[in-house]
Amino acid sequence: QQYELDSIVPTKIVAPDGTPITVDYTNDTPTVSAKLQQFFGTTNSPSIGPVNNLISLSISLLSPSGKQLALCNDLQFFWKETYPSVRAEMRGRYPKHPWPEDPLTTEPSRLSKKQQQNQIVVDDLKKVDKRKEKRISRKKKT
Repeated sequence: QQYELDSIVPTKIVAPDGTPITVDYTNDTPTVSAKLQQFFGTTNSPSIGPVNNLISLSISLLSPSGKQLALCNDLQFFWKETYPSVRAEMRGRYPKHPWPEDPLTTEPSRLSKKQQQNQIVVDDLKKVDKRKEKRISRKKKT
């Protein structure tokens, strides 16, 4: 019963960038708060509840410093109508973070531009290390 309740009314959901975010049930509508960049590429608002009666969550989109930029129920409308003005104001205030013109084609991430570049370098190094390990293991077998 607890498992069923947790699946219908979860305490956390996974944001589009893969990080868990807490669901707040203290308001009339269940709400999640996450950085705006974590929802890049997403047009559908997350929902909870039984499959035949899903409830859309309100999303409190936050700035990189954690201040609320917008509270929305419809991400598609937000990206088309509200985001351009938010982007114009925030990219000057937070230049180290991505503010793409087309957020629907951008990968979600809570990292700054520099952190994203470092992540790419680390991922590339891991790939190289795996290739070296394979070569070494092949040499040991022969």
